[in-house]
Amino acid sequence: MATTLREVRQSNSFAHDLLYGSKDGGAGALADLNQVAADLRAIVRDMRAGKGTIGALLVDPSVYEDLKRVLGNVERNEVLRSIVRYSIKQDEKPPKVEVEPK
Repeated sequence: MATTLREVRQSNSFAHDLLYGSKDGGAGALADLNQVAADLRAIVRDMRAGKGTIGALLVDPSVYEDLKRVLGNVERNEVLRSIVRYSIKQDEKPPKVEVEPK
C-alpha cells in the first residue's frame, strides 16, 4: 500500500491530481469529470425521451417487437437468406489489385 501511495504521490497522473491537486489546482481533472457527467446525463435524457435507436428500443415496445419479428423470421425468409449468402460470398472474394506500369 505504501509503495502504491508513493507512486501516486510522485507520478503525474489523474490519481495524483485528484488526491494532491495539480498545477492548476485540480481544476482540469475535475472539469473533465464534470463534462463527462454532463454528457452522460444528456445521453440518458435523450434515450429516456426515445431519441435514437437505443432510445426507441427502450421506450417504444412496438420497435422491439418489430425487430424481434424481423430477426426471428430471418431463418425462415428465403430472400433474406439469399442476401446474407451473397454478402458473405462478396466478403470472401480477394480484393482486386491493379498494378500500373511506370
